[in-house]
Amino acid sequence: MWSRTYIASVATVLAVAAGSGIAGSTDNPPAAAFTAEQAAAGRAAYGRSCARCHMPDLSGNGDVPPLSGDIFRTSWQSRSTKDLVEYLSATMPPEGPRPATETYLAISAYILQANGAATGEEPLSNATAVPLGALLPAR
Repeated sequence: MWSRTYIASVATVLAVAAGSGIAGSTDNPPAAAFTAEQAAAGRAAYGRSCARCHMPDLSGNGDVPPLSGDIFRTSWQSRSTKDLVEYLSATMPPEGPRPATETYLAISAYILQANGAATGEEPLSNATAVPLGALLPAR
């Protein structure tokens, strides 16, 4: 016969496992907020407008922050796609003419894709406000 302590311990382990997604994991895939075509256009625009400072691989350079990897994720995971687009359009490039809104949306889509976000059926728009933490795969 199993003791009450043993049964209680097993029940506790199962409850913790179920709450953490360990037992019978039904993880939902990350959300999608942009199209593959939009990200491809963003890659080209990034190469023309951003790579000079942020580097072709989005790794940053000296005082210029990276747009991919752990630093980017940590800085942006609690912010939304809308925040990213608004930040880029308000501050980048620091000098010179500003691209069109569609270009900022495309560059944002490329940055998200470069960080592992999945493409979807709907393009990123000014109204899209998905938390980046929901788009970027867990590491």
